[in-house]
Amino acid sequence: MGLGVGLGLGSQGPGPMLEEPAECRFSTSNPLGKLYMEWYLKQSNMDALPILEPVAKKHGISLFELALRWCVHHSKLQMPAKGGNDGVILGISSYEQLPQNVEACEKGPLPDEVVEALDKAWARTRGDAPTYWR
Repeated sequence: MGLGVGLGLGSQGPGPMLEEPAECRFSTSNPLGKLYMEWYLKQSNMDALPILEPVAKKHGISLFELALRWCVHHSKLQMPAKGGNDGVILGISSYEQLPQNVEACEKGPLPDEVVEALDKAWARTRGDAPTYWR
């Protein structure tokens, strides 16, 4: 859905994208900006944010924490706690984000209500999801 690239976490929050953002990863001044816009700035993704935001807020979970915890605890990744060798690569734009990201990964699985909201959001976005393997 694009939470990993910042969709819904700041200037690309809910609502239609009427203009190209001036300076961020979605901007054409960023070498990957056009690709990010094609992949993530879709109406289905914008429509999914209102499904997630109230449930995340109810449980005191940021959308970014939600994304990290889903990757660690609910995805197909075989994390060391599950007997595997998979991991999550954390990206940061400031040092202050590192401990926050690590703490989010160390928290347990998401509440069932949050996972159900993620499933509903995925049902809304699945038809438009980028295929990274092409």
